[in-house]
Amino acid sequence: QMVMRHMPKVDAEFGALFADRSPQAACRALDLPVWLIGGTRSPRPALRVLDRLEELLPSAARVRLAGLGHMGPVEDPARVAAAIAPLATTRLAA
Repeated sequence: QMVMRHMPKVDAEFGALFADRSPQAACRALDLPVWLIGGTRSPRPALRVLDRLEELLPSAARVRLAGLGHMGPVEDPARVAAAIAPLATTRLAA
């Protein structure tokens, strides 16, 4: 809650997430590249969200960064950038 008070955007995103009533079929119908990047030390609920999105999004690419938590870009920005670079090159070339 303390974080939410200092980051109104986070609060707004959680509100939008929990208010969304889009059917799962809408996710399955998306035909666009999606990169799901998460640290293996992320909180279990965050990992479950990534698992579910990977199931629902047909064009999802999943990257698991061993040893990083939920704030991987803050913990190790160079490692996250290195993980994204090949995906960007591959997806943009297609």
